[in-house]
Amino acid sequence: MTPTCLVCRSENSHSLELWDERYKKSILVCQICGVGESVGDEVANAQVENYRFTKVGELFFLINRFSRVFYLLPLNLKKVSHLADWGCGRGDFLLLLKRYSTNIFGVEYDENTSRDAKARGLQVYTFSKDYQSLFAEKSNSVDFLFAFHFLEHVKDPDLFLLEFNRLLSRNGKLIIEVPNLNSTQRRLSGKHWYGFDTKNHYFHFSPNSLSELLENNGFTIRNLGTFSLEYGATMFFFSLIRTFTGGKFDLFEFLNPSHVIKPSKFSGALQVFLILLTMPLALIVIFCELFFSMFKQGGVVRVIAVRSNGQ
Repeated sequence: MTPTCLVCRSENSHSLELWDERYKKSILVCQICGVGESVGDEVANAQVENYRFTKVGELFFLINRFSRVFYLLPLNLKKVSHLADWGCGRGDFLLLLKRYSTNIFGVEYDENTSRDAKARGLQVYTFSKDYQSLFAEKSNSVDFLFAFHFLEHVKDPDLFLLEFNRLLSRNGKLIIEVPNLNSTQRRLSGKHWYGFDTKNHYFHFSPNSLSELLENNGFTIRNLGTFSLEYGATMFFFSLIRTFTGGKFDLFEFLNPSHVIKPSKFSGALQVFLILLTMPLALIVIFCELFFSMFKQGGVVRVIAVRSNGQ
């Protein structure tokens, strides 16, 4: 645990301790700004975490990912817009962005995943290899930079936010999303909340702490929301199943056998059956998340921000 808080820079201000049962690690939360930090064994190099889902799992998450179109509608994207997806994976969201602009690119950390995205005809930079050329070519040019569930995975969020600031055009917008540590679903799920994911997450943000971090790095908040069908509702859905079963059944790992020590031996038909069986719970979860988000306590924190010196 660092003695100085990432966001408010207070020393020795971490008093609240939370527990992630899934990975047996603690999260210490700053009593001043509300940011949490994973402690214990070293967090995995999450930038190269490369999930490999079953066929059913891939379809489930692909449908979820395309729900992002609802976030794009109010952004007024134009064909001339320069769009970027940071942490683009195999490029599913980039393919969606191609509907709005031909001027797009992605940034990925894992070389194999980056290669998969390039094979789909996408312009993708591998961060570790293309760092210099990325900023030489793209500085002050990006109109919309998307970073979905990336910032919690890095040791030094300040560094990346400064780089985002450098990439954005004068009136460019940063759209960033992370799990909401202050969410109602986190309180209801307790130690079984999926948003902790302390194997891969260094930091844990609330609406206030993420807003303060962005402002510290030269951004002004234009909009803040906490509802997400893709991550918020899905994360709550998985968390409740873990909670109801006392952590004995994990649907995420069931759909993603590469993520666990013992791969799933269940057939695709059984996976489909279990998903259908739990659909009534999924519908309840969506309505609950919509209600929670009215009070800024949905499962994610999604912010639209602009450069403070841009407007």
